[in-house]
Amino acid sequence: MRGLTTAASIWVTASIGVAVALGFWTAAAMTTLIALASLLLLRPMERVVLRSLRKGVYKVILDLDSEGRLAKVSDVLDRRSVNVRRMKTVGEPDESRQVIMSLELPSELDIEELLGVLRGLDHVTSVDWSR
Repeated sequence: MRGLTTAASIWVTASIGVAVALGFWTAAAMTTLIALASLLLLRPMERVVLRSLRKGVYKVILDLDSEGRLAKVSDVLDRRSVNVRRMKTVGEPDESRQVIMSLELPSELDIEELLGVLRGLDHVTSVDWSR
């Protein structure tokens, strides 16, 4: 979900404004401090937690020549229970193209093993990855 923090911040800001308008200065000040603390202090903690949850997620960039087919790549991923979170192709189907994928690997599958299989496919010209 995107924009959830922004939406929550707008609601908190509106409630602080209502509290000030009704004369609840102390409650408004305390709510402001809590909101600022949570926005400033919880963000680094969120990044650490999310990074640890994405341990098995890799960005894989695969180059196919004009004869390469996505069905073969998909078959390799399916047989190894790899979850494709996102996939984008750049180029026309009858031309060489690049496939950019966000893959979630099962814990027992090593990224280098998967890349070796993908590199071995016909019409795959290169495979690269990052976290």
